[in-house]
Amino acid sequence: MKTVNAFFTAAALCAAVAHGRTVRVDEFAKADAAEDTAAFQSAIDSGAEEVLVPNRGRPWIVQPLFGRSNLKLALEKGAVVEAKKGAFRGVGACMFKFDCCTNVTVSGYGATIRMHKWDYLAEPYKHSEWRHGLSFLSCVNVTVEGVSLVETGGDGVYLGVSARAAAEGACLHVTIRDVTCERNNRQGISVISAEDLLVENCDLNNTYGTSPEAGIDFEPNHPFNRFVNCRMKNCRMRNNMGSGMEFWMTRFNGDTRPVSILVEDCETECNNEEIRFRDSSRTFDAPRTMPSGKVTIRNCTFRNTRNEYIYAAHETDRAIALEIDGCKFVDDPNPPRLAAAKVTAYSDDAPGEMKDTPRMTQTGWIGYALCVDRPRTATLRVKIGKASAIPTRKGKPKKGLEIAKSLDVLDSALKTVARIDLPPPDKAAETEWKFALPASGVYTLGGFANRCVTVLAADAPVAIDVTGRGHTFSKSEGDLYAFVPAGAERLVVTAGGRSRQERMSLAVVDPSGMVRGKRTWIESAERYSFRKPEEGMWKFELRKPHVGNFTGYTFDVIGAAGYLFLDPNRTWR
Repeated sequence: MKTVNAFFTAAALCAAVAHGRTVRVDEFAKADAAEDTAAFQSAIDSGAEEVLVPNRGRPWIVQPLFGRSNLKLALEKGAVVEAKKGAFRGVGACMFKFDCCTNVTVSGYGATIRMHKWDYLAEPYKHSEWRHGLSFLSCVNVTVEGVSLVETGGDGVYLGVSARAAAEGACLHVTIRDVTCERNNRQGISVISAEDLLVENCDLNNTYGTSPEAGIDFEPNHPFNRFVNCRMKNCRMRNNMGSGMEFWMTRFNGDTRPVSILVEDCETECNNEEIRFRDSSRTFDAPRTMPSGKVTIRNCTFRNTRNEYIYAAHETDRAIALEIDGCKFVDDPNPPRLAAAKVTAYSDDAPGEMKDTPRMTQTGWIGYALCVDRPRTATLRVKIGKASAIPTRKGKPKKGLEIAKSLDVLDSALKTVARIDLPPPDKAAETEWKFALPASGVYTLGGFANRCVTVLAADAPVAIDVTGRGHTFSKSEGDLYAFVPAGAERLVVTAGGRSRQERMSLAVVDPSGMVRGKRTWIESAERYSFRKPEEGMWKFELRKPHVGNFTGYTFDVIGAAGYLFLDPNRTWR
C-alpha cells in the first residue's frame, strides 16, 4: 500500500510548479534520512516531466515505489537504486510499479536497479515470484532503456495486466532496449499480454530461483491476453536455469487474437533449452478450441545447450505455428585444458598434518594430484574396492584396457618418482600410500584401476586431476574446488548420470559465492559454459538427486587450472 505522509503532501502542493520541468531526487532528500523512499516518491509525485536520479557515489536505498503517467525517470551513469534490506515483505512488492500509466520512460545507461533475491528466498519472507524490478500493468507508450536490473525477487521487467483495467488491457507500444537483466529470480523479462512490443539489444542472463527461470518468457494468464506484433532483435540469453526463450501459451484458445511474435538476430547459449514452446493444452478450460498465429525465429544462433536446443510440444497441428528460419546450432569445441606448470601460490592450513577429505570415490580411470612445498615424504590414507570386470563390446573385452596392478607417481616432467602397488583385483583394502617426493611441485598418480578408490585423508594438498580427462564417481557427495586464472576465455562444466536410471545434483558457485547454475537432478550429460569467467576459486557442489537413483555419475571441468581440490584450504595455483 502506498504510504502518504506530510512530506509527500508538501511535495504534492508544489506539483503545479514542478510540472513541465526536471527535478532531482536529491532536491527532496533529507540529510539525516536513513533511506531515500520519501525523496524518490516525492520527486515522482511532484508532477515534473523528468525525475533525475544522480550518481551520488553510494546507493539510493528505497522501499516499493509507485510511478505515474507522463514521467521520464532518468538514472545517471553509475547511479544505483537498491532495495532496502528487510523490506519488500509483501509477495507483490516491486521496486517500481506502474499501474495503468501512459507515456513512461525509464532510462539509465550505466545505472543499476538492484534487489536482494537471496533474502527473499528465506524466512521471514513468504514465497513469491512477483517481487519485480520494473512492473508495468496495462501501460501504454513505455520505454525502458540502458538500465541493469539485478537480483530481483521476480522478473527484471514484467509486462502484465492491471486489476483496474478491462480484462483485455494489455501493455501497448512498449520498447525495451539496451537493458541487462542479470541473476533475477524468475525471468529476465516476463510478457503476460502485449501488443506492439520491441525488445532490442538486451542481455538476459543467469536467471535462477523460481521456475520457469528463463531469459524471456511469453506466457499468458488468460485466453483474452494477447501477443500481437511482438518483436525481439539482437538479444542475448545465456546461462539461464530454464530456457533462453520460452513461449508457453497453454492458456490461449480459439477466442485469443492470432499470435504474431518475431525473433531475429538473437543468440542464446548454455540454457537448459534454448527454445521452449507449447501452444495449447487440454488442462485449462476444456473443451478447447485451438489458438492460431505464428512464432518466427529467424537468423538466430544457438550455442552449447545444456539439454535440448528446442523443446516444442503441439497439441495439434492446427494451433500456433513455430517457424525456424536461417538459424545456426553450434556446439563450440571445448577450450584448452589448463595445468599449472609452475606453482606460484601454495596454501595449506595444516602443513604436514593428516587431514580428512570429502569421500569422493573415483571408479574406472582414476587420477589424483598433490603438491608439496619442499622435498619430503607424502602420505595418503585410501580405501580401495575390488576390481570390476573389464568393460566389454559385443561380449569381448575392449581392446587396450588392462586393469592396473600399480600406479606411477609422476613429476611435472612425467618422470616416475615412485610406484604404488594395488591389492589383487579380488581384494579390497584400506591402507596408507607413502612415497618420497624429491622436490617441491605438483605430482600426479592415476591409471585404469577399474575399481573404487577414495582418498580418506592426506598430509598435503590433494586434488582430483582433470588435466587430461574428467572422471566417474560412485555414490559421492561433496564439494570440489577449481581455480580459474585471470584471462581464461571460457569455463566448461559437464556432469551427468551414467544412464536414465542414474542421476546426480549439481550447483556451480562462482568466487563471489553466487550460484551460477543449479540442477537438482541430472541424468544425461549437461553442460554449463561461462565466457570470460571470473578469476578465483569456483566451487562445485555434487549431491544426491532430488529424485532418482544415486549410484554413478561423470564430472569434468575444462578451462580452469586442471585440478579439483578436495579442501579449499589446501590448494595451489
